[in-house]
Amino acid sequence: MVHAAKFLLVDDDPINNSICQAVIRSVYPDANIITFEKPEEALQFVTHSATELLPSTTLFLDLNMPELSGWEFLDELKKINIADVLKSLRIYIVSSSVDGRDKSKAAEDSSVIDFFSKPVTKDIVRTVGNAMNG
Repeated sequence: MVHAAKFLLVDDDPINNSICQAVIRSVYPDANIITFEKPEEALQFVTHSATELLPSTTLFLDLNMPELSGWEFLDELKKINIADVLKSLRIYIVSSSVDGRDKSKAAEDSSVIDFFSKPVTKDIVRTVGNAMNG
């Protein structure tokens, strides 16, 4: 049985979330997409809805957010010890950051698969999709 692609978008910019949703839907019309503008709410969702993330969910995570940065979000996410929740998340940084240190940090973090610059494009979604299916 083929499951619909699942995406979590964590970005404080609602316009970017809308654009990202539209691009994902252009590649995966049946995708299940959940967006969060507040990373704290995303952490609560992950904590209380872990089974909804199984078997695999792609997380697009912004870095520069006011109350909890993407890096702080990742640190908190790693503290959640629920039935392989971290293993079920395929984490991609999607950021407007041009700081090389962010790209290096993403490359060094074993929980992050890749770093993409905004905006999300169909090519990025296809790359992520190929990784999901391959």
